[in-house]
Amino acid sequence: MGGTGSGDIFGRAAAPPRRRIPRPGLRTGVALLAAALAVAIGCRTVLNAAGCRGEGAGGPLTVAAAPDIAPALTRAIDRFNEAQDTCVHALVRPVDPAAIAVLLSGQGASGSLQRPDVWIPDSSLWTSLVNTSPERIGPLQVSHGPLAYSPVVLGLPQGLVDELRNRGVTADPSWNLLLGAVPGVPGGASAVPPGLVRPQVPDPTRSATGMSALVVADRLLTGRSGRQEIFTALVRAVRENTVPSVEAEFRSLDGRERKRHPVLLVPEQAIFSHNGNRPAERIIALYPREGTLSLDYPFAMTTGEAARLEAARALERALRSPVAAAELRRAGFRGPDGRNVPHFGPFTGVRLDPPRRLPAPPPQAVRDLMQTWSKLTLSTRMLVLFDVSGSMRRRVAPGLSRLQATARVAQSGLPLLPDDSELGIWLFSTDLEGGRDWREVVPVGPLGERVGSVTRRQLILSELGRIRAERKGRTGLHESVLAAVRRMREGYKPEMVNTVLVFTDGRNQDADGPTLAQTVAALRREHDPNRPVQLIIQGYGPDVSVPELRALTEATGGLVQIARTPEDAGRLLLQAMSRRICSPEC
Repeated sequence: MGGTGSGDIFGRAAAPPRRRIPRPGLRTGVALLAAALAVAIGCRTVLNAAGCRGEGAGGPLTVAAAPDIAPALTRAIDRFNEAQDTCVHALVRPVDPAAIAVLLSGQGASGSLQRPDVWIPDSSLWTSLVNTSPERIGPLQVSHGPLAYSPVVLGLPQGLVDELRNRGVTADPSWNLLLGAVPGVPGGASAVPPGLVRPQVPDPTRSATGMSALVVADRLLTGRSGRQEIFTALVRAVRENTVPSVEAEFRSLDGRERKRHPVLLVPEQAIFSHNGNRPAERIIALYPREGTLSLDYPFAMTTGEAARLEAARALERALRSPVAAAELRRAGFRGPDGRNVPHFGPFTGVRLDPPRRLPAPPPQAVRDLMQTWSKLTLSTRMLVLFDVSGSMRRRVAPGLSRLQATARVAQSGLPLLPDDSELGIWLFSTDLEGGRDWREVVPVGPLGERVGSVTRRQLILSELGRIRAERKGRTGLHESVLAAVRRMREGYKPEMVNTVLVFTDGRNQDADGPTLAQTVAALRREHDPNRPVQLIIQGYGPDVSVPELRALTEATGGLVQIARTPEDAGRLLLQAMSRRICSPEC
């Protein structure tokens, strides 16, 4: 599964030499709004003789640099000044790129964080988000070409590498392996035994490495049938495996459960740095054969003052000098051309030859992708209704009734919902309880919440395995749908996607309940666009009245789906979840 240039598919390495690789400095995994606290930490002033480039009425240049590269940049400026017998005067501060992106894009302020003169984030994905923001504040000039590269790779603990080798796993590393990890979604078959690994991805809203995972997944799915549904499943799976930062990924190596090995998504330079500190367990980098994106460390000028722009250009020339490039390579960063760095070799866990480089996405594509992520990862609040009328007893496959098939669809969808999602279960037929057509089985609430001796998630799984169709029951659809939408509106939560999902195989058969016209009129009258409750109905089988179901869902801006087979039902559930990508326009 990949190599490090040593001839072994997993990068079997010789014992590391005794000399210690200098670590370029610790990253600062700061939260977005707390990033300003880091501004005052690790601040470095490069001061030499009077008359430095960068001096002016406003003092030295202020440089906000990604924490992983900031120490190397400071050393690079020092060495440049010594070698050139000149002076570039700048304050280099390690600042979370996400915090600066929020500031420059006009999306908010991060405490006392001030606008820098120069910004060196870890990726041009951040500058793309800023440049496409309609609320962008002030100038942002991004110079052509990166200062350095660090490919995004998969990081496997040495223990996992050894175990896979002992099991005879020899598969090529591929991004398609990610698709095989999503329940119920066709994708690349994984040669790694299930339950052996636990993937970890840095939060895409705070990490360019995490953003890169979304870009790669989106590119791999281009042209595939069911692309939107598969991407939805991937996003939901990634959300369940996110950690705050790359630093948090490495911290998870300490005291982890030994039955499941973490598989990290990290920059190559982070592995180089980690292994250079003689850890208890090395991390081995795997390079997907399709290629990968790289962190590219752009040089961006954020000042509009002529004198400071001139000083910023002098700083850029210093950072692009051979002296500075050598310092960056010593820290584990590849040069702008991606060529080898002096200390790369098998013992470092990374390989000498550069991986295939995937092209960076257009700026607007980055913004669209992050908006998609935001929509798909909104917490879900959902009430699910199961039709338990007599017709749901009909067989759709050997040993499988319509009701059992829909219950299995719901069971397969539960892993895609995190513990902070809220879910409830109702059953409906006719005269189920106290003259009502519906009965509450599990009240709506967080899946991770304790309900008695179990969690709500466990309770729902148990109830789904027990539900049975009413032999003589009919379909009390209208009364049940109206009651469910009203219940969800009563407890509406604006920070969540509020949905009623109905599984049924027929049409309304309760002559004593509201008519279709009465139900639609009530849904339209009570619909509040500021407190939307979306109604999604999945019809199963040939007896479904599509016009009736469509009339109900259109009153709430919802959706009708028709499933002919159990496989259809599972695919359509993912389609319903992915619908929030285009909502409310779709």
